[in-house]
Amino acid sequence: MKIILIFLMMSAGFCFGQTIDSVVVRHCTYIEDNTDSTFEITVDSFDVNGLLINSYNYDTNWNVKGRVFCNYSASNLLLNKTTQLFDSLTWTTFTEIMNQYDLNDSLIESDDNHYYYYMGALTDSICYRNSYTRDTVNHSLTWRFYQYIDSSNTWFNYGTYTFYSDSLNRKSLQVHESGTSSIVDSTWYFYLANDSLDYYLTKSSSLDKFQCIYNLQDYLIMIIDSTWNVQPQRWYPTWLNQYYRDTNNNIIAYSRHQTDTLGNIDQAGDTSTYQYNSLNQEIFHWSRYYTAGGDYSITAYDSIGILLQKNYCSYGHGGGQHCTDCDYNYFTYPFTTGIHLANNNQETTIIIFPNPTANTFNVQNISSRNTTLIQILNPLGEIIYNEKFFGRTECIVHSNLPSGIYFVCVSDGERNVVKKLIVE
Repeated sequence: MKIILIFLMMSAGFCFGQTIDSVVVRHCTYIEDNTDSTFEITVDSFDVNGLLINSYNYDTNWNVKGRVFCNYSASNLLLNKTTQLFDSLTWTTFTEIMNQYDLNDSLIESDDNHYYYYMGALTDSICYRNSYTRDTVNHSLTWRFYQYIDSSNTWFNYGTYTFYSDSLNRKSLQVHESGTSSIVDSTWYFYLANDSLDYYLTKSSSLDKFQCIYNLQDYLIMIIDSTWNVQPQRWYPTWLNQYYRDTNNNIIAYSRHQTDTLGNIDQAGDTSTYQYNSLNQEIFHWSRYYTAGGDYSITAYDSIGILLQKNYCSYGHGGGQHCTDCDYNYFTYPFTTGIHLANNNQETTIIIFPNPTANTFNVQNISSRNTTLIQILNPLGEIIYNEKFFGRTECIVHSNLPSGIYFVCVSDGERNVVKKLIVE
């Protein structure tokens, strides 16, 4: 609670007119190579739609290290997202994403800029641009990827991808060579009567087919990768991807096998297993990769599905290299349950009056079915009043506090409400 209140006071100036509805605190521990560890605190603020407004990053002494803030359109589409680092004196922008949309809220351009500094001075920048053009007559979408070249002050086209869709919802993709109109890769998609993907073909140096197989509930259970052979003319399976599901159709296991020209299947190269709680939320995931290495995660939720903690670990190296001295990246996220500020209809039914007050105030419309906990915190987040009430819809609090600003936390078993109190 102390963390949340301090953050709310510090970050109020960076909401750009957006109202904070909830706050989540993450205590993150990172461990590199099983020896070096760092600890930091991340505080995320969300609006009533669950959109991230800002995020602040602190060390264990509550020294700010960085921040992220976002702006959205009236349709809740991301307009810009800025990441900044703090170097003890000033804020410097590290990354910046800027999006543009047409009148139909379709994305037409997205810039992704990265900035690099040395001794506080900007030394380099890398800027990428994604441009999207829609042709409603030919049912196509063209995506162009650019990088800004400082030496020539121009945008270089690194790739063009064109997606087509006909009246039967059959789709295709063409990939063009960088900076040219030459087609280097094409993909065609074919669909079943229920609009599920049946299979798709890709053509580059070879012609490959990816066949999708579903269970009776139309959930994907297998993808067969095949390559077309000219002599004799036939499809040769090359990879087999299998998805195993439980009765709720959650994926509980995955395996990827390589096959030879005779159809023999080798031992699974990539494998994954999953576990879920009674709310069908993933609580365990483990993967092993064909190229060596893997990762696992353990996630904990409370009885109503609120995220409490997440542990993640990745290990090993890729590129087919066997590794005995593995690099470990491990981090833990214990979450402080998001506390909603009193700004929606349900929470504003709890009333605190008079406010401002001389010392005594009433709390109304609390639940009489549960025990209600009322706490008062000072601006430092310290609890200076703590009392429980049972079987009441209204209670009177005699605080005897000196003049100042305080925070009243009311928890009646159904709602957690934080309200500002002024004592005169």
